[in-house]
Amino acid sequence: MNKTEIKDSLEKQYLTFVNYINGLSNDEFIFAYESKWTAGQQLKHIVLCVNPLVQVFGMPNAMIEQNFGTTKTKSRTYDKLLSDYLEKLNQGGQAPDPLVPEIVAGNEKSELLMTLPKLIEKLNTEIEDLTENELDTLCIPHPLLGNITLREMLYNAIYHVQHHQKLTENNLKKM
Repeated sequence: MNKTEIKDSLEKQYLTFVNYINGLSNDEFIFAYESKWTAGQQLKHIVLCVNPLVQVFGMPNAMIEQNFGTTKTKSRTYDKLLSDYLEKLNQGGQAPDPLVPEIVAGNEKSELLMTLPKLIEKLNTEIEDLTENELDTLCIPHPLLGNITLREMLYNAIYHVQHHQKLTENNLKKM
């Protein structure tokens, strides 16, 4: 995917998730199946994950390079990145503690639903300032995949929100 396709996909997938969560009743939003996260926790997790992306993508390129490095290896395709990510999940990979949400109350729903689209808008603004080459050479750390290119991180962000929507849908089927 090129920059425009990435931005469009981010906007589409996150809007789909926001609309889905917005359509849930309060009971659905706070429903917990066994030890699984509630819909509210899924939403909070996504916000917790996107916020640092906005911060890192907003850093000057030299600072990204100095802190995290670069690569000459070509970015993985979306499908290859997805395959590698799913393999890490299947091996037991989990969110690190700072990205694990506490219990989310029903009255937090509207604020989180307003926050997430703003974060995606900011992220897309930051992406616009990067070249295709910078997306493929600048690296940042992913908790399961290690240092990956900015493009790969965006691919992961596109899939990640879909993954958590599916988890939410599956959990709510057990309600």
